[in-house]
Amino acid sequence: MFWRKRKPQEIPPLQTLVQLASRLGVERRVNVRIRYPACILSKLPEVFFADTKLKIVDISVGGCCLLDPSEVLGPQVGNEIQMNIHWPTGLERVNARIVSRVEHRRHIQFLNLSRSRQNFLTKAMTPGVRAQRVHRHNLPINDAVEIEALEMWSSALGDSVTIENGVHRIAQVQLQNEVFHIFRDAWPQKLPSGKCSKADFEQIILFLCNIPLPSRALEKLRATIEQVWSQG
Repeated sequence: MFWRKRKPQEIPPLQTLVQLASRLGVERRVNVRIRYPACILSKLPEVFFADTKLKIVDISVGGCCLLDPSEVLGPQVGNEIQMNIHWPTGLERVNARIVSRVEHRRHIQFLNLSRSRQNFLTKAMTPGVRAQRVHRHNLPINDAVEIEALEMWSSALGDSVTIENGVHRIAQVQLQNEVFHIFRDAWPQKLPSGKCSKADFEQIILFLCNIPLPSRALEKLRATIEQVWSQG
């Protein structure tokens, strides 16, 4: 008795495997993507189709996930559509394809997003991408030492979030070697100048929105600063 070696032609070609993965809905993303926060940030694009603004769940340079409860995009997977993407510097018409759907979500592949827009989006996504490396630390329990921090999160890149048990200051965020103090009902402060720009604030929001497996305390912090941002 012997085992017959499989002939090379019996191995499914790559194209067949990709088609099979497409039918089965297997994950094939090659571009990192970030989640959109609940509030609107000026650095991130907005997507319109047939004069209808669609809510973006997440985005990458290769595509995005949209909420389409009214099915303005149509129900058919594989359809090619043309979308208007509104950037801070102008509008771009982009050809795209619906690659999958799950309930109201439509996963969209960009077919001809310009290189300049890809570069802009990559830069705008940076805080969200860095956030995906952040994880939570277990704080030591010591009755003899009063720990003011409720939670601590950090990454190997040096980014961190410390959620504090303060009356006014509720957190400290370190992002790309800059330190920010977060207050309950006020604009964040940037050390050492004390001035936090609009661009800085947007980066903080995008950073906190993309930290994996957020705790209740982290979600509460994110909601608090998004509310401050929305109030201007």
